Amino acid sequence: MCAVFLMPGEAVSRDFLGEIDAFHRQAKVDSAIAVGEAFVKGHPDSVDSHGVLATLFAKSGEVDKAEKLYRKAITMKPERVETYVTLARLLSSVERDEDALLALKDGLAVNPGSAMLLMERGLVHGDLGRPEKAKADFRTSIETDPKLVDAYHNLALLHASAKELDQALTVLAEGMKMVPENAMLYVNQGGVYHAMEKPDKALESYRIGVAKAPQDPQVYRALGYMAVGIDSLQIAKAAWEKVVELNPVDMDVRAGLAQVYLGLGELQSGLKVYQELVALMPKEPSIRFTLAQIYQEVGEIQKAKAEFLKCIEMDPKRPEPLSSLAMIFISEEKLDSALAVYDKVLKILPEDASTHNNVGFVYSLKQEFGKARTAYEKAISFSKDAGVLKDAQTNLQIVASIQAGKLRAHHILVRTEGEAQEVLQKLDAGEKFAALARTYSIDKSSAEQGGNLGFFSLGDMHPAFEEAVLKLKSGEISRIVQTPMGYHVVMRVN
Repeated sequence: MCAVFLMPGEAVSRDFLGEIDAFHRQAKVDSAIAVGEAFVKGHPDSVDSHGVLATLFAKSGEVDKAEKLYRKAITMKPERVETYVTLARLLSSVERDEDALLALKDGLAVNPGSAMLLMERGLVHGDLGRPEKAKADFRTSIETDPKLVDAYHNLALLHASAKELDQALTVLAEGMKMVPENAMLYVNQGGVYHAMEKPDKALESYRIGVAKAPQDPQVYRALGYMAVGIDSLQIAKAAWEKVVELNPVDMDVRAGLAQVYLGLGELQSGLKVYQELVALMPKEPSIRFTLAQIYQEVGEIQKAKAEFLKCIEMDPKRPEPLSSLAMIFISEEKLDSALAVYDKVLKILPEDASTHNNVGFVYSLKQEFGKARTAYEKAISFSKDAGVLKDAQTNLQIVASIQAGKLRAHHILVRTEGEAQEVLQKLDAGEKFAALARTYSIDKSSAEQGGNLGFFSLGDMHPAFEEAVLKLKSGEISRIVQTPMGYHVVMRVN
């Protein structure tokens, strides 16, 4: 239920509040508002009834109605500080900061020296880019009420945002002295140390915060984010597992924890968390998309495909699931299906260089080299990424060489037939051609490239070598080929 300030002695109907809370939990906003209106009608002199209904209107975006009710509540009980604060926050939320300042001014006229009103005014000044006025208000609110913890937090944050990190630490230390039991002061101290690139001190501050509030999920939440920031994934894992235990509905932390699991290589744990997230939020396509990616990574391709299809159904204009689905079709050698999906991507992003490059790759697999060349040329013309540009340029050169009738092969050259036989045995046992080329080949210029000879035309190589290449299909490996240079093991590439 949304926060409402209730004062002892006010006429409050628990039945009204219970009904409103029930409708709010069911996201039945109109029903909750109807009960709130009945609450006001039944208790026309109650500040609380007006505050409850105002808050409901604010939540539903009906700012004018909410403002009117808050102002009515202020006339009914002008000494209630909280109503001015709530009204000011409402006005700030719709960028009426100057009106918010006027509301707080009215509150201070009735409640001079109110630490809460001064602190709220500092927040508005901060939003308006008036840091010195904000600092002055925060400082005065601390002097007025030395135990107002939020004032220390806000003043320290203002210093930190201005890179005044030492001053931020000083303010937090003041707060710790006055309110030593407050864990979040230590959490924020850890955040400042993190900004100062002092991770050991940051962790120590967070650990003190945890010791002071071992059941507060916010402390572990902050520790987890800091740990991720310094790549301490094991610490983040432990912290966020505790958050999930204490506050299972914190979806942001659940998603973060899943990413930590993936970063640690704990794919099944990450998969389990995302399965839970999808069950809790079945209509959230971004979560379902990540689940599909994890399925793909653990080799459950059909489940990945099903999730990508659901993502596309939920959000047909999002290109990422379409591109991922196309890659699955390529792996299944369903090239026409891949092209159909890429066509949908290009209708969304017609100048996406990466997609044009992938289209060229599919046409190359289909040996439709004219279409491949056109796609690669588009990728080059649209490319804004150096990696994609280089890849497309290389692919275009390959297609041009193929169209010119050139051959492409890798080889491993050794001095003796026995060495060549040894290489073949290792290849038959499953060892990689490129790795063996680097180890065995005496042709050092190609060995460093995994045996890659690049493209060549007929007549460029020894006739026996060319004859061996022509007999091979793409990806096939020859038996031993002898030339005056030695003994070759050859793999055709195109």
